[in-house]
This record gives sequence, structure tokens and C-alpha cells, in this order.
Amino acid sequence: MMVAPLRRRKARVAPAAGLLLLSLLWAAEPLRTGLFGPAFRDRLPHFQRQAILFVLLALVCAVLAKFRGEERPRGAKVSTPILIGLGMFLAPSLLGWSAGGWINGFARTVLFTLVPLFALVLEPYLGGELHAGSHPALLNGSRLSAAIALAAGAFCVFPVEFPASLQAGAAFCCTIMSATIIAATNCIAVSAAYRSYHKSIALLAAISGLTAALGYTVASIFTERSIWQWSLWAPELLWSTVVELPTLLLLFWLMGHMSAVRMATRYGVAPLITILLGALLTQSSMTWRTSLGLLLMALGAGYLLFAPESELEPASLSLR
Repeated sequence: MMVAPLRRRKARVAPAAGLLLLSLLWAAEPLRTGLFGPAFRDRLPHFQRQAILFVLLALVCAVLAKFRGEERPRGAKVSTPILIGLGMFLAPSLLGWSAGGWINGFARTVLFTLVPLFALVLEPYLGGELHAGSHPALLNGSRLSAAIALAAGAFCVFPVEFPASLQAGAAFCCTIMSATIIAATNCIAVSAAYRSYHKSIALLAAISGLTAALGYTVASIFTERSIWQWSLWAPELLWSTVVELPTLLLLFWLMGHMSAVRMATRYGVAPLITILLGALLTQSSMTWRTSLGLLLMALGAGYLLFAPESELEPASLSLR
């Protein structure tokens, strides 16, 4: 009689552990120069670097889909992975590029902690059959409070200056738009995995990766100077293969095992881990405001990630 509850508990814990691992890998990105030295000091242009990563993702997932004998999507089903490639990866990068130097990294990190809040609002409308008739549960006060606490904590931790010019205001709007697009795409991706793609998730990832790779390649051609130096390519290929590619594979796996709101908590968990790792490596002390902010972020993200969501994650999303 205890087998079923134990299986349900494992089905909840494994995806949560996967998201924590994803956030840890993601958090290593800002620290990689300090962790691995001068090999990563000089880097390829952003779009060129992303194109390399998503070409690797498309190739690996295409081989995996072929090995598993996954059914090739046709017609309207192809539009969903294309939309994921555009909305989750390419569009936010282009909006970030358009914002340029008018917004700093701290403000960008803070504004992206709004992604769980946006996902909480959008998921009832974009979640398809997964959330049919479950609007009250999705918008309950405790989860809304947790999402607000997560964002408020980030405002306490990171020094953010509000826009003082028209250009800075436009950059803030671009970043908020990026967060909204990511939240909406998260909801669509989880809905697609629930409906039909949980048996062909590798092919979904391959098409999404190919879409993003083509988009980044075009963006790089028009906005960046191509660099063909093995001394720069080798570290990027190594990092992409060892860290970034597993992160993306884990992200697509999570689409079939978590709600969009839980997936969106990575935008709060990753900076939280980055701050804690940075403080541990530098052995620096924290102010009371930073400590309070980290506590709010941890409590908000922890509740969104671990609170029971029986209506959000039905049996169809359990581990197989």
C-alpha cells in the first residue's frame, strides 16, 4: 500500500533535483573565468558562441531521436519546437543585444526573476489540457506571494538603478519583454510535452536547437565579426560540451516532468547559487540587506519548487 505514495514522492523529488542541478550548471557560467583561469578570458562573440552550442544540441538530439525511433512530427506539430527555439532562446538574446549597454547585468538578473511570476499568471491560459479548469489553484495567494518574495529578494541582493534616460527605459522594457516571452514559451513547451512530445522529446529538442542555431548564425553574420582562432574555439567547444549541452538536455527533459512555474524558478535559483558560490570562493561577508534578500529568494523559490502541486503535475507528467 505504501508503494504508490513512495513512487509519487520520487516522481516529485527527481525533477526538483534535476532543476537544482540545472541551476548549478547555469550558475557556473558567470564564475567560469575565475574557476578555470585565463583559458576562458578571451571569448568568441555571443551569437557565434550560441550558434556552436545549439548546433551541438541539434546533432546530439537528432542522433538520440534516431536511436530511439521517435516519430517525426509533421504539419502543425513542427511549429511548436520551432516556437520553442525562437521564444526560449533566440528572441531573448536578440532583445538583450538590442538593450546593449543601457542595462547592467545586475538589473537584467533582477528582472529575469520575474519569469516565475509571469509563468504563474500565463500558465492557466497557455497550459492547454494540462491546466484545464485549474485556474483557482494556479493563482492561489501562497504561490503568488512566493513568486513576489523571490523577485523582491533579488531587488534586495542586486544593486539596481532605475532608468534615468529614454534609452535605459527602453532597455528595461526589452528585458521585461524577454522575461515575458520566456515565461510564455515555458508554458507552451510544458503543454506540448504533456500532450504528445513526452515520447519524442529528443526530436523536439533537435528541431528547437536547429531553429536557434540558424537564428544565431544569421544574427552573428549581420552583427558580429567572425573569429576563426582555434585558441578561442577550443575552450568554447569544451565548455559547451561539458557544461552547457548537458544543461540544455536537462532543460528539455524537465519539460516533460515539471510545471512551467517550477521550471521558471531556475531564474531565481541560479543567481542564488551564483551569489553563494561567489561568497564561498571569495570568503566575503554579506550585509543584512543581502542576507535578507537571499533568504527571501530561497524561501520563494523553495516554495514554488517543492510545494505540492497535485493539480499541476498529473500522472501523465510522472517519471517513466
